[in-house]
Amino acid sequence: MTLDEFRDQVSFLMKRDWHVTWDDACGDDQPLIAGRDAGFTPEQFVEWFAEKYDLIRFDDVWPRLS
Repeated sequence: MTLDEFRDQVSFLMKRDWHVTWDDACGDDQPLIAGRDAGFTPEQFVEWFAEKYDLIRFDDVWPRLS
C-alpha cells in the first residue's frame, strides 16, 4: 500500500470514528510511515493512535440521535 493510500484510509477512519482527519489530528507523515512500515493496517494504526493520544469517540459521549 502506498503512503497516500494508507493516509487516505487512516483519514477516512479517523473522520468516521473521531470526527477529525489525519491532518486535523497530526498531519505529519512520519507516524504514518512508521506504522505502515511496521505492518499496521490503517485500522490498527488508528486504534493505536487514538489510544496513545486519548482521543474520545464522540459516539461514546453523544450518541447519535435517531
